[in-house]
This record gives sequence, C-alpha cells and structure tokens, in this order.
Amino acid sequence: MTELDDDLYRIGTAAKLTGLSVERLRAWERRFDLVPAHRSGKIRFYSRDQIERLSKIRGLIDTGHSVSSVIDLDDEQLDNRLQAKPAAKPTSGGRLQPRVALIGPNLLLAEQKLGSWDEVDVIGRWSNLDALSAEAPLLADADAVVIQSGALSEALLDSLADNFEPESVVLLYQYGLPALKRRALSAGYQTLQWPADWAAISAAVNTCFSARALSTDIQSRHFSDEELIAIASASTTETEIPNHLVDIVMSLNGLVEFAAQCQRSDTEDDDVSLATSARQASQARALLEQALEGWIEQDMQEEEVGFSGKTT
Repeated sequence: MTELDDDLYRIGTAAKLTGLSVERLRAWERRFDLVPAHRSGKIRFYSRDQIERLSKIRGLIDTGHSVSSVIDLDDEQLDNRLQAKPAAKPTSGGRLQPRVALIGPNLLLAEQKLGSWDEVDVIGRWSNLDALSAEAPLLADADAVVIQSGALSEALLDSLADNFEPESVVLLYQYGLPALKRRALSAGYQTLQWPADWAAISAAVNTCFSARALSTDIQSRHFSDEELIAIASASTTETEIPNHLVDIVMSLNGLVEFAAQCQRSDTEDDDVSLATSARQASQARALLEQALEGWIEQDMQEEEVGFSGKTT
C-alpha cells in the first residue's frame, strides 16, 4: 500500500502532487520546521491540508516570491497573496520599472539628495534590516532589495541568506574583510563599494530585475539530479526509454541554465532571444518530464523509490 490512509501521503507522492522535490521538502523540514504530519520509522507522510498548503507556497515561489517570505503565512494570507500579483509599473517609454526596496541610512539620505530616481518604482524604505522585520512580507513584491551597510559582517550575510533570494540582493558596503567579500560574491549578490553612483546601482538593480523576470518565465524542474539518476538506475524496461528521456532532460537542464547565465552576463547576444530560448527549452523539458512520469507509473514501484530513489 502506497498511502497510510486516504489523507496521508508518502513524501514521494507529496513531491509529485505539489511539484516540489523530495530534497526541497526535507530541506524545508530542517530549515523552517515544516514537520510532516506523521512518521513511520524513517518514512515521512504529509496530510491533505499540508499538500494544499505546499501547493500554494509552490505557486507563489513560481511567481517570484522567496520561500522565506511566504513559508510562515497562514492559509488566508497565502490565498490573498496568490490573488494579488501586482504588475511592475511602466516607465514613460513603456518599459517595465523594477520594484525596489531601499534599506540603509546612508542610502536613504543619498536618495533624498538625488531628488528623483525615475528608473525604478521604490516600494519601501527602511533605515536598517531590523526596522523592516514586521513588514518583511512586503519585500516579496520587490524585484531588487538594495541594502547599504557600513561594514560587512557574518551576522549581516547570515541575515541575507535567511531572508532574501540571492538574485534579488544589491549589497552596498564601505568596509569588508576579504573573506566576507568572497562570501558575498559567492552567494550571488550584486555587490558595490559604497559610496556608489546611481548609474551603477541602477545597473545592478536591472540585473536583478532581469534575473527575476527570467526565473518567473521559466518552468521549474520537476526532478532533481539525484531523482533523475535514481529513475535511470531503477528502470527495468527493455527499451530503455526512461534512460533516454533522463539523458535528454539532463541536457535541457544544462541548456536552460546556460541561457539564463548568458542573459545575466554582459554578452552581445540579444536578451529577448536568450529569454525566449530559456523559456522554450524549459517548456520542452516539462513535456519530457511528463513523459518520464508516465514511464515511472508503469515501470517503477513508487513505494520503493518514492520519486527520490530512496525508501524514506
């Protein structure tokens, strides 16, 4: 029997129903205390209510919200957030404006002196990270969060890692030890030395905006690398079609990521063409993943592999 009862689902089934990988569900259990409704030995079971809630969270993440900004919302708040998806404000030339949050005392003073920052739509201003803690859900609608700090610190970088998606952060700092600078860069933040000119800040914000627009336009992967390896290893069909599908899906994973990297970097290729390539490749991947799911239903016992290649 694959389910404990009609309202409890193994973690593999939960992953399939919500579109979230088994690995992500386990990570959320560790990071956000998202505990399954029941355990039988090492096997995790999720309730129907948890499945519905996880599906809503997945829907918000797919539209650009960070998991940290929605994981603690109740069902009513999740429904409201799903129904209210504010569009970016267009400029006078018709181009969409990035929605930007500004954090940091020197940054706010510099903006006052600037007078007008026409290239962006500023949705909020806070003197420091502590000041916005009660209003953090507002940042789910930000395309970029520009954070100014006098000095880099482990505490600051830990806070950024816990509360923001790396591709949305523009980090401005005046002082920083080499090890902390390397950590900030490796995390994927847009980093600038403070004081920075507004042209450089605008360019960093637009990089975040492009990355966010691309990520919300690309269909998410259904299978992790570990899951694809497990599917190919467990396949017993003589035609080896699941193995061939796995090979193609893996190749498309690389192509989607490459197109995304090209669009984020300073290339001479047209951004629209790159975005279209990434989107169409992700759509092709989604169709092949559906075909692969059909073979999984026929060729594998879910109770043994749990869509993760493991029995947990």
